[in-house]
Amino acid sequence: MNPQFGTNAVAVTKRVYYTETTSTIYEGMPVCYEFDATTSMIGTIASGTKTMTIAEGSQCDGKYLRVEDLDADNIYTFAGVVKGTSYAGKLGGRWLDIYVPTGAIVPVRCDVDTTVGLTVLAITADSQELGFTATNSRPVAIAMETETGLDGTAGITLAKLDPNMFLYAASGTAALSVGTGSTFANQYVTSAITTQFLPFQIRSVLTGTGAGGLIGAKFTTGNAGTACVGDVYGLWSQASNLSDGAISGAGKLVGIWAKAHTATDSGTVDGDIFAAQLSIYNGIACGGDTAFIYFDEGTPIGETVDYLFVTYDSGPTKSCAYTADATCGADDKLGVIKVKIGGTDMYLNLYSDTAS
Repeated sequence: MNPQFGTNAVAVTKRVYYTETTSTIYEGMPVCYEFDATTSMIGTIASGTKTMTIAEGSQCDGKYLRVEDLDADNIYTFAGVVKGTSYAGKLGGRWLDIYVPTGAIVPVRCDVDTTVGLTVLAITADSQELGFTATNSRPVAIAMETETGLDGTAGITLAKLDPNMFLYAASGTAALSVGTGSTFANQYVTSAITTQFLPFQIRSVLTGTGAGGLIGAKFTTGNAGTACVGDVYGLWSQASNLSDGAISGAGKLVGIWAKAHTATDSGTVDGDIFAAQLSIYNGIACGGDTAFIYFDEGTPIGETVDYLFVTYDSGPTKSCAYTADATCGADDKLGVIKVKIGGTDMYLNLYSDTAS
């Protein structure tokens, strides 16, 4: 029986053995390889006797011929989706054909509404459909049709099937290993563009209730080395003006920029607003100093840093934190920095370089 939809010319099929004897087969259903298989589909001869068992580490063909339903262990060995309707409604324990992920546009079984060219579809443990990314899942496709009737009701849609389009990441608890590791140098993008150049951007938008909060991007660095003699950085951001580079007086060279933004038409924010939050959790005795900020004047050619920090002096009201302004209320003071320590407003005294 033919598939419900045609496919493009680069679609590649493969015959595999579906091992799940109690699971119903659906067209477009995702399957994963039995990566830990020791059961052979073609057998091997050992001492004149044919055996269908090949021990782990001895290149068992079942690893690339046997497929199974998705679970938290095999989610990283995506094999493809079931081709056509010839096997639909039947139980497993049979040979069948799948579309392997090559970047082809193929029919997939999906249970979420989609927008063509924009919706990322993932495989998820214990699911027989593609859907949104969740715990123990991996993105493998981009929707190539706009669907409005699949939310909660699985059906067929077209998708570009290729997990290599996405950053490979573990969404469960398993961690990827790179062995002894290496330093990735000179992995960059150059551009001769004459307007603003932005080679990489991630935007996270929360549309639900947000009970658990929102983290746009998270970087975690953990040291498990027993003889580390270098610095350990959670995030290293550097802005450089390179040879032959020039920045006009209207521009700035900024190593890292943190901004908290509320639009003029945004909803109410009942909590605090911080441009940056610094935290130290030190569960052991520290042999060195501890501080929230360390200022390092790394200027090898004799230049000195002019200021510890510089505040802006523009805008309709400037800021109550460091300048006097009638709009700030009765607590504004000239020549001080306003801080809050232990819930109490306090002031650090300042004086100008012309003061006696």
